[in-house]
Amino acid sequence: MLTPSVRRQVLRDPTADAELLARGVASVPYLSPEEVDEILRAYWELVPSSDEGLSIDYMRPDRALVRTLAEVLEPVLQRHLDDTLVDHRIVLATFVVKHPGESSAMFLHDDRSYVDERKFRTATMWIPLTDVGPQLRNGGLQVVPGSHLLPTGWAGSNTPDVIRPFESTLRRHLEPVEATAGTAVLYDTRVLHASDPNLSDRPRVAVACAVAPAEAQLVHVRAVGRRTRHVHAVDEDFFLDHHPREIEQRMPDDCPVIEHLEDEAELDAGSLRRVLGPIEVDPSTVPVPGDLAEHVSSQRWSEIRDAVRPIPTQAGSDVRLDVQRLTQELPPVPVLDVGDLRGNVGLMPLRRRFRRAQPVPAPIAPRAVATSRIARDQDLIVLDSGARITLRAPRTPRWRTEVLTLEGPVVGAGIGCGEGSAMCRIGHPMIVPQLKELRLWNDGPGQLIVLASRIPDPTDRLGRLLLRR
Repeated sequence: MLTPSVRRQVLRDPTADAELLARGVASVPYLSPEEVDEILRAYWELVPSSDEGLSIDYMRPDRALVRTLAEVLEPVLQRHLDDTLVDHRIVLATFVVKHPGESSAMFLHDDRSYVDERKFRTATMWIPLTDVGPQLRNGGLQVVPGSHLLPTGWAGSNTPDVIRPFESTLRRHLEPVEATAGTAVLYDTRVLHASDPNLSDRPRVAVACAVAPAEAQLVHVRAVGRRTRHVHAVDEDFFLDHHPREIEQRMPDDCPVIEHLEDEAELDAGSLRRVLGPIEVDPSTVPVPGDLAEHVSSQRWSEIRDAVRPIPTQAGSDVRLDVQRLTQELPPVPVLDVGDLRGNVGLMPLRRRFRRAQPVPAPIAPRAVATSRIARDQDLIVLDSGARITLRAPRTPRWRTEVLTLEGPVVGAGIGCGEGSAMCRIGHPMIVPQLKELRLWNDGPGQLIVLASRIPDPTDRLGRLLLRR
């Protein structure tokens, strides 16, 4: 868990500061009614009249408009900054507007890491420009108090969203925030928060302003593998000049890497109870990408069963295989028949009729021999981030198909069949029903590397004999 070794004061009001430390959220007066009106007038003069749904200004493609809107906000916010916070500066200020309608809801999430959270913490100052509360039904802020203490790891570009398997549990602990226009609701950027859609008849305008200790170096974190993170030095202009989608692909040359680190954040039921108390934790569900949601539900997968126990796979540092090289030699009779695929996918035959077809790639050789079962045929399948592939287990009497994950992200990689799905857990083999369509996807950082094997069926007489050998 990323916890600063020394906790510095954030709010000048000692009572509010203690509440921010304990609960991760606190409210203080900030803008006057005149200042609220001043900001609102400037906003409506600048933004397109075609805006609808949820409009978050720092996500606009027009970065010049993003900067102009920030320049409207910052002078007004700066008037009260030093009276409210202790030695903090503004990192990013943006409008968050909910136009009436169901499409204005905000999903459950935490905010990005703006500083080295082993030394400092940052906060978001959320200021509604109209009264908010559950009775007003205008999509006010909701928070999970205490969630800033959960072991969720670094947050940035492509970092794993480890809360997704436990989203139903966390959503039950959301608490609505009631605030009058101009009130500053400060929450630790690691606090989980969300909001319902605006079901009123007028837009709900709010300001979101990230603040950081004045002495802290600003950073941006990118996941470049399942564990490996690059920490880049940035400045305030970075967040205005670069769209979040842009930096997922490539960081600008003027943002040097100042540290490589390993991040092993894995949220589980035990850590939820330790932080949030003796709560009831729902079974974890599989984060299914939107483009697959119609085909694979996120319910428990009954058609593919986990093996009795995980197989040791000697998981170590991130590995990476050359997908293009693998793809040059597609197996003529794959263990799993290939259907549709998208993104960078590589397939490599390792064994045919008990004989080695090709050497196992060196980075995963120790893991590829982890299974002790007799394999008649084996294929290696590699999916880069963002890739999908549809496969089918052929009918092979006396044999069945097993998929073993050798490498993959903590969350974001899954396997689906029929009306169910499961996460790809390293070292957990799964049996694929014959003639069933299988969907494999990777939305996490790093590669998903699986070993598909045709192994003896223990329900068959010959299969039992082979397994005894």
